Amino acid sequence: MQNKKKILIVEDDEILISSLSEIISMSGYETLIAKNGEEGYKIAEEAKPFLILLDLNLPGMYGLTVLEKIRTEGGSWGQEVAIIIITNQDPDNKILESLEKYKPSYYLLKSNLNLADLMSNIKLCER
Repeated sequence: MQNKKKILIVEDDEILISSLSEIISMSGYETLIAKNGEEGYKIAEEAKPFLILLDLNLPGMYGLTVLEKIRTEGGSWGQEVAIIIITNQDPDNKILESLEKYKPSYYLLKSNLNLADLMSNIKLCER
């Protein structure tokens, strides 16, 4: 049996978790779920998924802090792992600085989120 590529969803919205998990699983990936920043960071470090879908407004640890910790403390895996930010938050100067420094693959606004486009972005992260 072939190992499925793992995608970690770090999100606290149950409805979005359900939608994302369903479409990702139907596309042949294994989904891991974390509902707060600390849990997301811990699962990322243990499971080392090929991709992380990361919300910014999370209980506990803020999403940009999770991004920073993965990039700075995750060794070579942490520097290379694809991270797609999915948030309601328009990027302000602080967010833009973090994006420039820690380089997520994509920054998507939930209000514009199209699941077909998201899956296309996920496929691009595999390359």
